[in-house]
Amino acid sequence: MRTLVFHSVKGGLGRTLALCNLARALASTGRRVLMLDFDFTAPGLHHKWQQSPGPGYLEYLDAFDVEARAGGVSARKRWGLLQDRIDRIDEQLYLLRAGDETSPDYWRLIASYRFHRLFYFAPKEINGLSPRVFPLEWLDRNREAFDADKQLIAERFAPDYLLVDCKTTTEPSAVILLSWADSIAHFLPANPEGIQYACGTAQAVVREMARQGCPIGFVPVIARVPDHRSEHMDVDCIRTIGDSWRRRHWSDGEQGYAAGLFRERDFVVLAETREIEGRERILFEMREKKDPFWQLSHDYLGLCARLAPPAGDTEDPAAAEAWWYEQLGMQQDARILARQFDSYPHQGTLLNVDEQPHIAMRVKTFHLLIKGLLDACQLDGPDAQRTALVTVGQRCGRDFAAELNDSFEREGVAAAFSERIERWAEFDSGVGIGVIHPMAIDEASGAMWLRVVGDAFGLHPDWFPDDQGKDLRSFFEGYLEGVIGDLFQAVAATDDHPGLAVRTVAEDQLPSELRSNTRSGAVNYYRVSAADPENHVQT
Repeated sequence: MRTLVFHSVKGGLGRTLALCNLARALASTGRRVLMLDFDFTAPGLHHKWQQSPGPGYLEYLDAFDVEARAGGVSARKRWGLLQDRIDRIDEQLYLLRAGDETSPDYWRLIASYRFHRLFYFAPKEINGLSPRVFPLEWLDRNREAFDADKQLIAERFAPDYLLVDCKTTTEPSAVILLSWADSIAHFLPANPEGIQYACGTAQAVVREMARQGCPIGFVPVIARVPDHRSEHMDVDCIRTIGDSWRRRHWSDGEQGYAAGLFRERDFVVLAETREIEGRERILFEMREKKDPFWQLSHDYLGLCARLAPPAGDTEDPAAAEAWWYEQLGMQQDARILARQFDSYPHQGTLLNVDEQPHIAMRVKTFHLLIKGLLDACQLDGPDAQRTALVTVGQRCGRDFAAELNDSFEREGVAAAFSERIERWAEFDSGVGIGVIHPMAIDEASGAMWLRVVGDAFGLHPDWFPDDQGKDLRSFFEGYLEGVIGDLFQAVAATDDHPGLAVRTVAEDQLPSELRSNTRSGAVNYYRVSAADPENHVQT
């Protein structure tokens, strides 16, 4: 049984939600997983899984106390009470609640002296004397009791993974769980306070490693990073934590363990979305990639790779991530565009792609803007007008293609032309242009057909007269030429390709095998083919 402890000094960092996603991911790969809610003052695991309130681990602790759990009561009797408090989520996934927080007795116990005794306080008297300080030997007694509980779970329930949602605290009760942990995921905000607490928590981990004489995995998770935060800011935060950590002093027995913490490759960054507080859910149960939470499923997958790598190999995070992508049936290159989805509104918007990509305008607003441009160049005649719009569209398309190609290069994804087209179509289908269906893609020449459902450039009849509507379509044809042409050029085997041209076609001009049986006025078709370099007509 491998035990992973999720811990934070501050609340509201998404620790419990991250645990649930890791649990679902592990269960989906056939692992038997038990989740333990150790956050007694704010239990939340059962809410994430829509489970009813009921007795849990706290009632078990109250029934047997420290000495009994350390050996004063038979394992059979203790397990009989404990297993009744384990709920089955599905065949591989189980939950041990914190306790029944709807019961007044639950809160009376938490506020009582007895509750504190169960975790770290000494009894009122030791050998007839009232101790004035908290004795370390009593903490050791509690460690023995909690270790007996862990052994009981391992032997009688036999999960592959035990995931513990630790209470939000710096108190010794959290230290007790260090003796359980094979790895700890410590969640921190990206600010000076978070950095200080992260180093303090890691120091306690190092001391526990020295006490046990064996390593404990430590994964720092920079959580709920704002979606507008740039990657270099994340890198700066990671380096600041590392610098602060290296300035600490250690004894000879601790130095070797401390050197293995806060390496840059060990960090996980979880993005924030504006809606996450009100719409938390288990992302690995979802299949809709354009949901605004889809980015987080990729971030959580990075957490899976570091906390639960295949065959226990923690030294190659990239290989571990690739393994998890395969296990969960997710496309690794989809992460490139998933990063853009977290805050975009996905209906009725068009977006610019620049240093601040999260800027959108309604399609109607965009049409009105283009109408102003059309009016402004009307005196030059319709041919000049169409040429200008094609040029503007090409510029927009090439700018987006450059951004996408750079992303593929940064991610190290060797994507073919058709794969790049699919990723582009997936993105633009999510931001208001229309749902783009590439058809019959030719890898060698770049030729293809496009079917665009709900085409934003189909135009509302009240917004434009028919003649200006045709001119506006020139802008979209130019945009398609720019983005598709540059995506093709990035993977083309030759530099002397004449380029690609795009024009709107009627459905009856499509090859018969590509025609749809469904008729709709909101569907438009486009042909992409090699252009004549002399007069820019299709061949």
